Amino acid sequence: MHVLPYICALLLGAGAALFAGCGDRSNLIPRQDASALSTNIAAVQAAVNARNCGVSDQALSQAQARVTNLPDSVDSRLRQRLLNGLNTLRQKAETECSQAPRTTTTVIPTTPTTESVPQ
Repeated sequence: MHVLPYICALLLGAGAALFAGCGDRSNLIPRQDASALSTNIAAVQAAVNARNCGVSDQALSQAQARVTNLPDSVDSRLRQRLLNGLNTLRQKAETECSQAPRTTTTVIPTTPTTESVPQ
């Protein structure tokens, strides 16, 4: 079972609840930063699905840097929860990204052919 989609959804959902209307509210994430974080998290999911671990790691690093560099007015508990969520996402992404892709084998039955030789 892949848990990465659930963690991404959790981060995006929790973030959306906190990000909504953030432009005018104190202690919350500015709208521009919230949008960029959502983009980074979506990029992680796409990269993991494509088994592109390098891109996944880069998107996670960008998201963590973005959270670390949020304005000082952003609530410190919110910032810490986001960093904790991104650390969890990094662990799950590394695990899923490094797994061998699932392969399916299709067996196509063949019917033997016989050749007749004219006499």
